[in-house]
Amino acid sequence: HAVRGAGVQVYLGESQGETALIPFSLPAHLAIDTISAEEITIFSDQKAMWRITTGQLTNLSYQGNTLGFDDLVLKSRESVLRAKGQLQTDNEYPLHWTLEAQVQPNGYQPIAARGTLTGPLNRLILDAQLSSPFPSQLNGRLDNLLGAKTTWEARLKTPAAALPDIHRQWPDQRFSDVSIDGRGTLDAYSLSMHAKTMWAASRESVTVAAAIEGALDQLRIHALHLTQSRESLTLQGRLGWHPHLAWHATMEGAHLDPSRVWENWPGDVSFQLATEGERHGTDVKAPFLLPKLQGTLRQFPLTGKVEAHVDGNQVHIPDVLLASAHSTLRLQGKIENTVDLSVELHSGNLREIWPQARGSVDLRGRLSGQQDKPELSLQLAGARIGFENTS
Repeated sequence: HAVRGAGVQVYLGESQGETALIPFSLPAHLAIDTISAEEITIFSDQKAMWRITTGQLTNLSYQGNTLGFDDLVLKSRESVLRAKGQLQTDNEYPLHWTLEAQVQPNGYQPIAARGTLTGPLNRLILDAQLSSPFPSQLNGRLDNLLGAKTTWEARLKTPAAALPDIHRQWPDQRFSDVSIDGRGTLDAYSLSMHAKTMWAASRESVTVAAAIEGALDQLRIHALHLTQSRESLTLQGRLGWHPHLAWHATMEGAHLDPSRVWENWPGDVSFQLATEGERHGTDVKAPFLLPKLQGTLRQFPLTGKVEAHVDGNQVHIPDVLLASAHSTLRLQGKIENTVDLSVELHSGNLREIWPQARGSVDLRGRLSGQQDKPELSLQLAGARIGFENTS
């Protein structure tokens, strides 16, 4: 026997209260070789959550209060889910299924997992092992599957993970002791993450902690902290993509040592950075503000500030100012249909600006005119300019 269908729609979380599961027993034996359907859409709160291109159930058997099947296969454009097991149609409808999943997100490395799904239908427990993109353990639960609001909780743990294992073009940043805890509904979630990683060229581990909330149309980072001894980097912000891409972000660094990245530039630098904007098609509109930059760099006091605004193909730079001890660099101007940028560099001791440099310089420059053929004018005066040979 075979049953076929198409255009199936499944709605979750739509009832006003708990769905009553009535114990049921089939006195006869029912056997169906194949049940198949095409174009299955699962909805939550009237929003399409999962589109299944084909679904097939084979060797279905139902007798008494035991419903079993040999193979359930659900295929979508990016995933394949297989299951087999039993469902008891007595009190609370407990089930025991074994699962196998393969997911191939566009542009990312595949996800592969095996596990079990057990428990009453409204209090399901998931235990799974991921073999890809990196070996990890996933434990979770799914509550009120047939109720007014379906919720879930989960924990993912792995001893080691690397960003290129997720996406080949991502930087080779590696993490250890990764733990991710999440909870949510079918269309919103919150995550907290703890892990350890390494700064570039450092043998000391960095502690990573994050708190994130997301929904179908936005992602909110409540806090992303990276800390190592006195050094810290904190990011907060929001990213939305409906009806268009928009963001708001602030970043704060404290007691950062640039020599972890650039060997010849030791220091103790703190800063604050803020930006918010939106993108319509190819046009970006956003300000970039660095109201605070201070500390020391190569034992010289360092201060600075940056303000810049982007609006499509126009760039307005009210002020970019960097000062190292008594040396200053300033950039101002705008780029529209024409270019008008001015730069000033004043230094009585070039060593304050660049390692092994010596001498003094006063420079004033201006770039102006049409974008494709701007003109550069310079006024330059200097004395005893040179570089020491340290080889």
